[in-house]
Amino acid sequence: MKRIIAAIFVVFVVFASLGAASAGTIDFSTIDAGFERRETWKSSLDALTGLADGITDNSQKAEVCWRMSLFACYIGSDQKTTDEMRQWYAKGIEYAQKGLDANPLSRECWLWHCACVGRDAETRGLSGQLKAVDVMLKDLDMLLNILRCEDYSEAWHAMGEIFWKHPFKSTSAAVSYFRRTIDTIPAGEIRMVSYRGLAEALYARNWSAGKRVSEFAFQQKAWAAGQSDSVTMHYQSYEGRNGSNVKPAWSTKTLGELSDRQEAKIILMYATMLYDMSPAHGDADTRDYIRIQELLSSW
Repeated sequence: MKRIIAAIFVVFVVFASLGAASAGTIDFSTIDAGFERRETWKSSLDALTGLADGITDNSQKAEVCWRMSLFACYIGSDQKTTDEMRQWYAKGIEYAQKGLDANPLSRECWLWHCACVGRDAETRGLSGQLKAVDVMLKDLDMLLNILRCEDYSEAWHAMGEIFWKHPFKSTSAAVSYFRRTIDTIPAGEIRMVSYRGLAEALYARNWSAGKRVSEFAFQQKAWAAGQSDSVTMHYQSYEGRNGSNVKPAWSTKTLGELSDRQEAKIILMYATMLYDMSPAHGDADTRDYIRIQELLSSW
C-alpha cells in the first residue's frame, strides 16, 4: 500500500533550489547562506522584503520573490499551529506569484509556488490535498513540459514524490522520475532524500529480476518511440531507456541481474557511503541519513 497522500508534500522543505545565478548586481550569497540556519530565516526574509520594494527590473524581482517564497515555506514548516503554518504558506504562494507576474519564465518561482501549495495542503483534509496535487502538477507541467527544464533535479523529485505517494498514480513512473532526479543532482550535493525516495519506491514496487528484464525491454521501446510525447510522459520510460544491461553507479551487477528490493538496499548503502565520505552535511541530509539507517535495519 502506498502511504497517505499527505506525505507527498514533505519533500519541499528538505532541500532548496540554489542553482539560480544572482540577478544583475544583486549579491544573494549571504542570504542564500541563510537557508541552512533556522535562526536567520526571518531576518533574511525581512532583508529581501526591503530589497523588493526598490526593484523595477522584472528578472531581479523574480530572483527576490522566489527566495521570499522559500523562506516563507521554511518558516511555515517551523510553526506550532495549523493557522500559523497556513498563514506563512499563503505568504509563500503570494511571493512566488508576484515573481511569476514579473517573470513567468522563472523556474524557481514555479517550484516554490508548487512547494508552498503542497505544504499548505499537508495541513488540510484529503479533498484539499487532492486539489493541491492538480495545482502542483500544473506548476510542474510548466517547468518540465513548457519551459522544458529537463535537468531540473528538484522538479523531477517532486514528480517522483507525487507519483509515488498518490494512490492512483504509477509507482513505476515514480521510479523513473526518481532515477532522473538522481541523474541530474548538481555537483557537490548528496541529496540523500532522493536516494531514499528511489529506494522506497523500488522496495514497494517489488519486481523480480526477471520481471525487470521484460519490463525494461518494453520501456526501451516506449522511450525510443515516445519522442513526440510530453516530457513528463516520455520520462515515465526513463528507467528502461537503455535496457536491462546497464550497471548503475551503485552496483557491480546490471539492472537485469537485480530485483527491485535488492537494488533498493544497495542504493541505501551507496547513499550511506556518499554521506560518510562527504566533509560536510546539511541538516536535511543528516535527517535522511538517519532514516536510511532505519530502513536498512528494517529491510
